[in-house]
Amino acid sequence: MWRSVMKKKRLFLQVAVESLLLFLIVCWTSGYHFVLAGIVEGLSFMVFTWNSCRKFQEKSSENNITLIVAAIIFGRIILEIPIRTFDWSSAVISLPVTIISIISICFGALCYYKKSINYWIFCASIIVSLSSLVYSLNESLHFL
Repeated sequence: MWRSVMKKKRLFLQVAVESLLLFLIVCWTSGYHFVLAGIVEGLSFMVFTWNSCRKFQEKSSENNITLIVAAIIFGRIILEIPIRTFDWSSAVISLPVTIISIISICFGALCYYKKSINYWIFCASIIVSLSSLVYSLNESLHFL
């Protein structure tokens, strides 16, 4: 029992660190445009979640997908928690990118469960549409 707890902790930390590294690789897109950031981060985290579920499910017979999804979300938002806590008003503009990333992590797990290309196409189109729609509405509301 102690070994299985340690394996789960090690799995959680490994996936969380990989997720943090992925976030650090793709976070620079927010400097160009938030629509681009939503699309790139969303699709990257969807593929990363699917790949992590596939990779770690093969190594263990236990159902670790919930643990993997939680670790990916933790690794994705760990750097944003202090920023959003201490300077909420300046960080609100990038909040949809974080929400889109969390939704795409859930979509990655869904695509792993369903194992169909139709789900991939549907989820990717929702991520692209959601990223475009949220920030286009935000920009149009500034003109009012």
